[in-house]
Amino acid sequence: MGDVNNGVHNVKLTVGPFGISPNDKLSFYFGLDNGKGNNDCDGGVVSDSFEYTGNQLGSMPVAFTQTKHYHGTDSPSLPLHSCNHVNSEYDVTWTIHRVS
Repeated sequence: MGDVNNGVHNVKLTVGPFGISPNDKLSFYFGLDNGKGNNDCDGGVVSDSFEYTGNQLGSMPVAFTQTKHYHGTDSPSLPLHSCNHVNSEYDVTWTIHRVS
């Protein structure tokens, strides 16, 4: 995505569709990073994973959406970074759409 600074950013990442049996497991992992190394205040941004069985997916609504809040890593307080030691806050929203 590049440097998009502050605000709400819709990534629109899509995977599938694909079939899954009742006892199969769907696992997905994601991680977001500031991409600037140590020259930025955000550090590591978000990392998480989720796993659902086919039975769990089948019992969800046709469109299952979840929003989860993440606290950013400790921001450096060095004058070089000008971060004011204020930690970032992130919300990640993702949706699973059932197509059959």
